Amino acid sequence: LLFIVLCVLKAAINWDLMGSIFEKKGPTLQRLFSRGVEILSPFLCEEFVISYYTKLSMRILMTKNAQFKNFPCALYATDVIFQQANRPSLEGKLYFSGKHKLYGYKTEVSVAPTGHAIDVTAHRPGSVSDLVIFQGNLDFHKQALAKHDNDDKDNGFLSVRYPDHWAVLLDK
Repeated sequence: LLFIVLCVLKAAINWDLMGSIFEKKGPTLQRLFSRGVEILSPFLCEEFVISYYTKLSMRILMTKNAQFKNFPCALYATDVIFQQANRPSLEGKLYFSGKHKLYGYKTEVSVAPTGHAIDVTAHRPGSVSDLVIFQGNLDFHKQALAKHDNDDKDNGFLSVRYPDHWAVLLDK
């Protein structure tokens, strides 16, 4: 199953052609791939996202000289990505994004200045605005941006107004 997942990710060709390689029909291979991703995703998320997030601090970024160049007080950047999908037969308008003029899903991803993802939300319908998705994940952001006792002093222009939190870069 792992081999099938890796081959499909590497080759990225249509399901029928990949199915012929594994002597399976396209839809069968697609179900096997989906099952494999469902099994692997918690482990991959733990290894590559959560484990990095738990070690992230401004002190570490300063030590590695890995802060954002123009915004050194920002701990990470957050944006919502759009993934195009086929129009669902039911509730099609729910998945239509007016901004992209396509049907699909939106997912919020937060990335540290080092390039590591520190949070990925569950997908939402394409019609949901980026701001609503950010607000739905506000508990994570409040916890992640909280300053710790061992962090260096914040000299940013908003440090007086928000003394207990680091900044986040948004594209909303």
